Amino acid sequence: MCVLLSVGTARATVIGFDTLVYGSTSYTEDGYVLTALTGALRTSGQGNPGNEMYSASSAQTDTLSAVSGALFDLVSIELSGGPSIGGTWPQTVVFTGALAGGGSVVQSFSVVGTADWPNNWQLFNFDPGFQDLTSVSWTPAFTRADNITIVPEPSTALLLGAGIATLARRRRPRRPGC
Repeated sequence: MCVLLSVGTARATVIGFDTLVYGSTSYTEDGYVLTALTGALRTSGQGNPGNEMYSASSAQTDTLSAVSGALFDLVSIELSGGPSIGGTWPQTVVFTGALAGGGSVVQSFSVVGTADWPNNWQLFNFDPGFQDLTSVSWTPAFTRADNITIVPEPSTALLLGAGIATLARRRRPRRPGC
């Protein structure tokens, strides 16, 4: 009997901030860590775990990376904002990704603030250049963030699959025709 192993595409992870505690300086979910390099991570729950992260400072810088140090692709993020959380609108949020091979990639999004800010979530998709990242940093500038979609770097999955195939091959005696 021949055993064929295949490695599909990596699954997306969505950071939803479901257990973020107001005032934390870091937050970990599904193998990724978000760190407030200046300021603190906040949730609208103020004391209760929330389901989004927001910044009340234009000077705060947040950084996202894999806990394991593995590479990842950044796909999308939902951003929201409005006058009741400060600042003037629209706000420009600039994302800077650190590339595995050195260098960086930059993309900015203009977040429209409305009086109905709790319900004005805007989905922003990252350019294809946001692949093979070691980390990504941004200054949220009075915005709220939710549902950050990340895909683990595919070559990590391929290496894992190759390792499993090698182990399986070593454990089984070779049969004719395989």
